[in-house]
Amino acid sequence: MIRYAKKSDIPALKALWKEIFNDTNEYIELFFDSIKIQTQALVYETDNTIIGMLFFTDYDVKIDSTIKKASYISGIGITETERRKGLMQVLLNNALDILEKRNTDYALLIPATTELYKTYHNFGFEKTITLHTFTITRDEIQKAEELELKQGPLPIFIYENLTKSLNNIVLQSKNNIITNNQYIKESYGNIIYYNDGFCYYYFDKTTLILKECFINEEDLPKILWYFKKQFDFEKVIIHSYYNLGNETHRGMVRPLNGSDVPKELYMNMMLD
Repeated sequence: MIRYAKKSDIPALKALWKEIFNDTNEYIELFFDSIKIQTQALVYETDNTIIGMLFFTDYDVKIDSTIKKASYISGIGITETERRKGLMQVLLNNALDILEKRNTDYALLIPATTELYKTYHNFGFEKTITLHTFTITRDEIQKAEELELKQGPLPIFIYENLTKSLNNIVLQSKNNIITNNQYIKESYGNIIYYNDGFCYYYFDKTTLILKECFINEEDLPKILWYFKKQFDFEKVIIHSYYNLGNETHRGMVRPLNGSDVPKELYMNMMLD
């Protein structure tokens, strides 16, 4: 039986999440603190035991200056002993039916593996969520003008002012920004920002990663010079809204209620 989750299901869902995804306890707590469990989660239950789950979180999407409704599908999982029985497909179809009835314009998701792109394509999802990537070595970073940068939680007004001028983007809500700030602080990195941009950053061994880079091409050399002066690393990998280098299709979109498929849509830092 498929039904909406209840608050009393949360311990079982956390245990199932740990079994399937093996995320840290801190991440799992943050996720369940951020989700509206009774309206944004489905469970597959048999013999009074939850064997599957799916979550869908509401977002606004800005496409050509028009705000559309979207829902980000995540945490699709079936306990190991019940897999390969078509239960994931049943959960996903139920979620899509619910979103249609809610007049949602788009369903969004990020496949966990390369093989799943084909699976989700069979459900009408298209590979249009684009993540721009750019890599540069430490030696290639040149001295540049310095910016007045701040570190710490990203102020909401910085994000809101910046995204007013951007299009084809999944917008973060105030609660998302607060949760992301907390997750970054507790897990692995930090945030730098200034009036015209920001980025989350962390280190993976000798590589500096700018995970959510809303820094334009003109200011990027100044940011890179700042990092070169502050930290020791071999190279930088940048994941950006702006087209700084190669394009990587990271996620998929399923249009609902007669909506058109956007040619390109940016989505990166999600509590996914």
